[in-house]
Amino acid sequence: MRHNQIIFQSLECYQNQKYNFNIKIKQFEEKLCKVCWSVSNIAAVVQIQQKKFIRNESLLKSLFKLQEQDILEMKKINSFFSGQFCYLCRLR
Repeated sequence: MRHNQIIFQSLECYQNQKYNFNIKIKQFEEKLCKVCWSVSNIAAVVQIQQKKFIRNESLLKSLFKLQEQDILEMKKINSFFSGQFCYLCRLR
């Protein structure tokens, strides 16, 4: 009986975490899509255009400065954005 309670509590906790995660994703979906769209635009243009675009986009400017420094945390952030964008695309 005790074992079943533990399993039920674990399942309930997992469902709550999943629900909270989905709410947070929806709250940040617009911002996340903007960042991913901007990054994809940069990847699609030639290097001269990239520098001009980055110069005019303050958020991306700071992100790319960090990436040029080869900071591990920046790689983690990029991976997070990439994963979340893929997750959002699957939701649609």
